Amino acid sequence: MIPPLTRIGRISAKHGYKGEISIALEDSSHYKNIKKGNFLFVEFDGKGVPFLIENCSDGGSLAKLEDVDTEEVAKSIIGAAIWIEKSKVKQSIIPGFDHLASFTIKDSDSDFTAVITRIEMYPQGPIMEVLSGDTTHLIPLVEDWITEIDEEKKVIRMRLPDGLTDL
Repeated sequence: MIPPLTRIGRISAKHGYKGEISIALEDSSHYKNIKKGNFLFVEFDGKGVPFLIENCSDGGSLAKLEDVDTEEVAKSIIGAAIWIEKSKVKQSIIPGFDHLASFTIKDSDSDFTAVITRIEMYPQGPIMEVLSGDTTHLIPLVEDWITEIDEEKKVIRMRLPDGLTDL
């Protein structure tokens, strides 16, 4: 049974003559899912057909899929939509993160809990101003630190670096 899928882009071109393909993604954050051992689902007749990623390079923009071994086969799938398992998609929060004000942050490795009071854009990226008890902290909004977002409960679980909340 094929798991629920999310469309992430399309196959944009062939690369070389051994079946490698170029991938154009709708959101650059999906490149982290294009890695050896993961599956890409290529759309054929409205259905996602799984292909194991045998190899990839250039941050995931080039890939070699299992059973796509010739230039002709690679040409035949140019333009096809590509999908990944929905469970592998990490919700992107960087664009349009204003709605996160009033969410609660919980650190997975400590008892630290805080409420986001506002988010400011700095040259180095978005910074959350959070209130924990009577103390205000500034915490960078780094997607790699986020382990879960529960929109319904308005909770963001994060794995914060040691000592960040001691400043």
